[in-house]
Amino acid sequence: MISRKKLFLIILDGPMGAGKTTVAKLLHPKLDRTAYIGLDRIKRYITGFRKVPSRNEVSRGVVAKMVEEYLRQRISVILDQSMSKEEISSYRRMGRKHGAKDHVFQLDAPRGILNSRIHLRTEELLKPRVTKAHIDRHYNDHLKRKYPATVVFDSKAVSARQIANRILKELQRR
Repeated sequence: MISRKKLFLIILDGPMGAGKTTVAKLLHPKLDRTAYIGLDRIKRYITGFRKVPSRNEVSRGVVAKMVEEYLRQRISVILDQSMSKEEISSYRRMGRKHGAKDHVFQLDAPRGILNSRIHLRTEELLKPRVTKAHIDRHYNDHLKRKYPATVVFDSKAVSARQIANRILKELQRR
């Protein structure tokens, strides 16, 4: 376990199926005094994954408040969600406000790989099937919103464990 005196905010961004949750789950047990917040987990509580735009906004608001409170309490955060540039910038400002060092990482993979992972995951977790149109729309949104100042990992070429290890090394360097 890495014990850190400095406060940090790790942002894992990317399209559905890129491996954000898997990487977050690998990182979390290795980082002392760190909360792991995943938008999908919060959405599940609030919307049951139903497409209700107003509830999705509520979910994003709840996540933002959770991040804010953890940082205020001097607890570092791993945040796993697909975000716009504006959202990433907002979280980075929030981190700086509380003296946290932010680390932004984007995970990506070829579209066909993402589609396969999403379908496999929905079957394994008995979630409602995600349509190809929804996946394509989400991926196209991701391409338009790529955040410029970030480290990008191709999760087809590099395993989730390798990505987590590289992130841990990055935390130790700073």
